[in-house]
Amino acid sequence: MVILDPSLGPSTSELELHKVDAATWIIRNHGIPATDPAHVVACVTDRVASGVDVLWLVPTGLPTYFASASAVIDALRQRRSSNSRRTRPVPIPHLPPGNRRPR
Repeated sequence: MVILDPSLGPSTSELELHKVDAATWIIRNHGIPATDPAHVVACVTDRVASGVDVLWLVPTGLPTYFASASAVIDALRQRRSSNSRRTRPVPIPHLPPGNRRPR
């Protein structure tokens, strides 16, 4: 079991890469209760040739193939930290409809 460095902040330290067997890991989010299906974020399976396949169990927008299980965690950590830095969208001005010519 690999737990990410707690000094990285609450959004990333909640993630855990847990080895299930010789070729399979799951990524768990300890910020979500274990009874919630979203607690397990992904299932990572080692390929025989090279790399790992990822079955995302929650939407992330990340690829399904990585070079290693640690690369999956790194990508997920980066995605989560970039999502936390999002700002409010720029407001779009709403203008009244233009004048129409009478027919």
